[in-house]
Amino acid sequence: MPLRKVLLIQPQNTKHWNFDRSIIDFFCRTYDVTFYAPEGYLNDIVKFNITRINISREIFTHSGLRARLQSIKTILNINKLLKKETFDIVFFLSYDTLSLSMFWQKKAIICEHNNLDGIENRLVKRWMYKKLNKNIISIALSEHIVDYVQHNSKREVFLLNHPLPVVKTHALLCDKNPSKIVIFSPSGGNNDQISNKLKDFVRNESRYFAYIKGKKSEAQDNYLVSEYFQNYEEILESCSVVYIGGDFNNRVSGVVFEALFYGKLVVMHRNKFSLDMKRKFPNMVKLINNIEDILHIENNISLFKADYDKFLQRHSQGEIDNQLVHTIEGYDKV
Repeated sequence: MPLRKVLLIQPQNTKHWNFDRSIIDFFCRTYDVTFYAPEGYLNDIVKFNITRINISREIFTHSGLRARLQSIKTILNINKLLKKETFDIVFFLSYDTLSLSMFWQKKAIICEHNNLDGIENRLVKRWMYKKLNKNIISIALSEHIVDYVQHNSKREVFLLNHPLPVVKTHALLCDKNPSKIVIFSPSGGNNDQISNKLKDFVRNESRYFAYIKGKKSEAQDNYLVSEYFQNYEEILESCSVVYIGGDFNNRVSGVVFEALFYGKLVVMHRNKFSLDMKRKFPNMVKLINNIEDILHIENNISLFKADYDKFLQRHSQGEIDNQLVHTIEGYDKV
């Protein structure tokens, strides 16, 4: 009996590498996979037996209107492909709301990454999102995203616990009394205000050192600012605390899941995502009002370990596989 055919589409040059690898791995076990993605994206997945269709690298060199037009062009090209070839499942690993809303009238599964970010304050974006074809199924990476889709669309939505990195077989638990408290703030949600407040904090607290993601590189005694950390995993493994300063209301932070996987205490400000994570893992996720509140955070190692075990179970490959099977069953019923 021939394998079911799935078209996996990644129309953007994203940094969702771990997420995409996990989805590709799932489908390659039991499906005939075609991967439609930017030229050069995830070249290391050659170990999988897949057919690859490349999107020209040139379309990712522009921003603004040109990028939007190229997004539309990508959707139109996929529509042409589907006239020539039949797939049992069409799965968007990410998507552009406008182009999918205007030019897609077929069944599909879509992953909600940043598409709902700031949507409450953007009337056109909210209208375009509601116009998405009713036969499109959403995958949400947190319960609060599931709630939003259920209340703001007439489409099916399924929860998928965020896949964990596949490059590491075990994680380290936080040191009880570290000699130097290293704060790692690598989130793309950082802005100048967040970075400056963190820099001011570590300047006044000699026991702390901070690695901060920022647009302008800077090195001082108590902090290092960089746009990109080549040794990201090394810092994540050795740091004491991961600080997420951005606002995550209708999206999630992949950094949070990676930090928890590495057994790190995560500190966040109050928003829908942080409240959801705090509810599930109260001893691994701490909420603060000001950066100075880090000074007063207490950590119970035994309770932390219990949360950590629960986290690993919730985000295990077996659990994620079951959720994807459930999503596909919902897709087949549409």
